[in-house]
Amino acid sequence: MVWTCTILLRWQITMALPERVEEICDPVLVQIEENSSSTNPRSNRGNQVPNDQRQRIVECLTSIARIGVACSAAMPRDRKDMSNVVAELCLTRDVLTGTRRPREHL
Repeated sequence: MVWTCTILLRWQITMALPERVEEICDPVLVQIEENSSSTNPRSNRGNQVPNDQRQRIVECLTSIARIGVACSAAMPRDRKDMSNVVAELCLTRDVLTGTRRPREHL
C-alpha cells in the first residue's frame, strides 16, 4: 500500500509540473502580507504577493518539487546525488531571497 501511494504521489507531482505546481502546494506558501515583516503564515493569509515575487515563489516551488521527485526514484541508483541536491536547493534559496536570478529551468 505504501509503495503504491509513493508511486502515485510521484506521478501526480510529475504531471503537475510546472504549470500546475500551485495545485499541489499549500496555498499559504504564495500568500504574504505586502507591508509586513511577519513570518507567521497565519497572519499573512488573504494577501497576494506582488506578481514578480509570486512568480519567483512559484518557480522555486517547482524546483523543490522536481528535486523531491528526483530524490524519490524507486531505485537508489536512479536518485539524484545529494551534492547536486544541496547545490540546487542553495540556488533555489538564493533565487527566492533575491540574491540570484532564476535560470530558465531551476
